[in-house]
Amino acid sequence: MNPEKHHSKFAFSEEYQEFLKKIEIEYEEKYLFEFYNISCIYL
Repeated sequence: MNPEKHHSKFAFSEEYQEFLKKIEIEYEEKYLFEFYNISCIYL
């Protein structure tokens, strides 16, 4: 599948969280993309 078309339907963060659930990895959503959110501030 074309990545651009795929991600137009699903955000990366949503897809990643579904992946973590599927492989049963526990996480706290508030910390999951903390690095990404901080990086975006400086762009």
